[in-house]
Amino acid sequence: MRSQKLADEETWSTLIDIYQGNPLWLELTATLIRELFGGRVAEFLQCEMPILDEGLQFQLSQPFGRLTAAELAVMVHLANQAEPVAVSHFFNQIPFSPSEIVNAVRSLGSRFLLDAVEEEKITLFSLNSVLKQYVISMSI
Repeated sequence: MRSQKLADEETWSTLIDIYQGNPLWLELTATLIRELFGGRVAEFLQCEMPILDEGLQFQLSQPFGRLTAAELAVMVHLANQAEPVAVSHFFNQIPFSPSEIVNAVRSLGSRFLLDAVEEEKITLFSLNSVLKQYVISMSI
C-alpha cells in the first residue's frame, strides 16, 4: 500500500481484508482510491464495501465467462445467502441433479471461487465479499 502512495496506514488492514489480500484486486482498488479519494483509504472505506470499479469487474468477468450453467447457479445461489451452506442445501434449491451440483461445487472450489469452512464436522461453502458483490451486480 505504501508503494501505491495511499494515506491512512491504520486502515490498510481493513482494505486488505475486504479485498482478500488479492494483489490484483488491491492494485486496481488502490488506483481508484488515488484517483477519486486523493489516496485517502479512510474516506474510501466510508463507502459501502466492496466497491468494484470497471477494471476489477473486467478481471472478475474473465472466469465467469467460462462457468457452466450449474456452476453459475451455485454462484448465484451462494451470493444470495447470508451464511455459508452445505452442499446438500443446493439439492432442493437449484434445478440441477445432485451429480451436477457436486461437480459444480468441486470445480468452483478448485478454481478458488468458493470459500470453504468446517463447522461441526460439516463443510460449508460461501463466496467472499468481492465475488458476492460481483455476482449480485451481474444478476440484476
